[in-house]
Amino acid sequence: MPDKEFFRASPQDLGCSRDRLDILRQRVRRDVESGLLPAAQLAVARDGRIGWFETFGNADDDTLFCVFSCTKALISSAAWLLVESGQLVPAELVSEVIPGLSTSSPTWLDFHTHPSVRWSGVTANCAAEGSRAGG
Repeated sequence: MPDKEFFRASPQDLGCSRDRLDILRQRVRRDVESGLLPAAQLAVARDGRIGWFETFGNADDDTLFCVFSCTKALISSAAWLLVESGQLVPAELVSEVIPGLSTSSPTWLDFHTHPSVRWSGVTANCAAEGSRAGG
């Protein structure tokens, strides 16, 4: 559980609707109670302040969850926030920002729309590694 010092705001202080949070809470509770999810943790934060944190189901506030492929959504959300603020240009080549990548690297937009699987060398390398690993 986040340290209590981070709870410096109510959901309303953050501009969140209590009614909409209640709808979210009911949905998560229903999914846990029906067995769709064994447990869940939800947090609402804005501008570095947490206004709501709740644990549901077979977990407690200190339970850690493996997020596996959920990281794609998290990273994409962060990237789109950077685009919105003008700190990341979707048409910019990834190799211009991350030195060491080939000059034929995809753009940031490619990473989020998935044509990046077509860049030369990467698909072939992934396929070769997968076949060696039995995948």
